[in-house]
Amino acid sequence: MNHLKTAMFVMGVLIVALTILLVGCKSSETTKKPTKKPTEKPTDASVKPDTDKTKKLSFQSFEGGGYDYSVTIDDESVATCSATTEYEGDKNAKGASYEYVITVKAVAPGETGMTIYGQSDLLGEVYHYYRITVEDDLMLTLEEIDAPYGVTGPAATNGGDNESRAVVKHSSFDGGGHEYSTVIDDESVATFTSKRDYGGQDPSEVDGASYDYVVTVQAVAPGETGMTITGDSPIMEPEVYYYKITVDADLKITLTELDEPYAGSHQDPGGSSPVTSETEDDMEPVCYPIVTIGDRSFPLKLEENSSAEAFLEKLKESGLLKLEMQDYGSFEKVADLPWELPANDESITTKPGDIILYQGNKITIYYDENTWEFTKLGHIDVEQDELKTLLGDGDVTVEFWLEWTE
Repeated sequence: MNHLKTAMFVMGVLIVALTILLVGCKSSETTKKPTKKPTEKPTDASVKPDTDKTKKLSFQSFEGGGYDYSVTIDDESVATCSATTEYEGDKNAKGASYEYVITVKAVAPGETGMTIYGQSDLLGEVYHYYRITVEDDLMLTLEEIDAPYGVTGPAATNGGDNESRAVVKHSSFDGGGHEYSTVIDDESVATFTSKRDYGGQDPSEVDGASYDYVVTVQAVAPGETGMTITGDSPIMEPEVYYYKITVDADLKITLTELDEPYAGSHQDPGGSSPVTSETEDDMEPVCYPIVTIGDRSFPLKLEENSSAEAFLEKLKESGLLKLEMQDYGSFEKVADLPWELPANDESITTKPGDIILYQGNKITIYYDENTWEFTKLGHIDVEQDELKTLLGDGDVTVEFWLEWTE
C-alpha cells in the first residue's frame, strides 16, 4: 500500500513538472519574434505616371456636332505625337461624348510648335497653340500660347481673332449648290483651312440645307501671292473667285478680290525683276486634272514631283482614265494603273482626299488616315463624311480626266 502511494506521488510530481515545461515552451514561442528585414513593395509599371519625356492633352467633344479635332507638330525631328479617341460610354449612342487624347513624345533637343484645330458644323472652329521645348536630357514641356508658334507682331497679341487671319465666305446648299475648293499659289506666304458652316442647323435633318463655305487664310511670312476659289455645281454654272493675298512685315494680312488670276510674283533678295505673265494672245490652253466620283467632280491639286508630272502626261495621252476601285483596310479605295509611274516614296500620314501612288502601279484615294511609305500625287478638297458617302462601302467607279481652258 505504501509502495502504491509512493508511485502515485511520483507520477503526480512528473505530471506537474511536464505541465510547467510545456507552458514555458509555449510562452517562449509567443514572446520570441523572428527578426526580418522589411523589403520595399515593388512598383507596378502599369500604374506609373507618364515620364517627363511624354505629355498628354485631352479635349472634350461629342458626336453629331462637337469639335472634330486634328493636331499638327511643326518639326517632328524635335517631337512627335499620336492621338486617340476615348469614349465615355457607347460610342454608337446619339451624341456620344468622348475625349480627344494627344500624346506628345520628345525626340531630340530643340523647340517647335504644335497646333490643335477643332472644326464643328454647329460650333464653328477653334485653335489651340502650344510651344514644345525638349531639353538635352529629353525632358519635355508644353506651354500654351496665344498665337501660332513663331508668329510675332499682331498675331502674337490678338489671340484667336487677329490681323494675321482673313476670312472669305461663299454661300451654297446641299444637293445641287456649288461645291467649293481653294488653292493658294505660294503656301510659304499664307495657308488656309476651309469648312462648311451650317449656322447651327443639322444638315442631316434638312433637305437642301444651306451653308457658308468658309475659308480662313493664315499669314505665314511677309510676301504676296494669289488664291483661287472654284465652285462646281451639277445644276448651275461654275464659279471662280480670284484674290491677291498680301502679308506685311508684321504679318498683317490683306485680301483683295481680283477680276482675273493673280499674276504677280516675288522679287528675290538680290532685287531681280519679277516674272511677268504672258499676254492673253500668247497663252496656250492650260489643263486642270479633275476627279469624278459618282455625280461629283473635284479639281485635283497635283504635288510638285516627277510622279505627278508623269501622271499628268499620261492623262494628256489617254484623255480619260476610268477605274473600278476596291476598298482596302477601311481607309482607302485602290485600283491598278494601266501603266507604271516613277515613285517618290516617303513616310506619309494620309488625309481624306489624298491621291496616292503605291508600288508605282497602283492608285489610291484615301478617306481616312494611314501612315506608310507612299508617293503623294495630289489632293482633292472634300469633307471626309461626303467622301465616304460618295465612295461607299464596296467597289466604286472613279474617273480621272482633264479640263482645258480655251
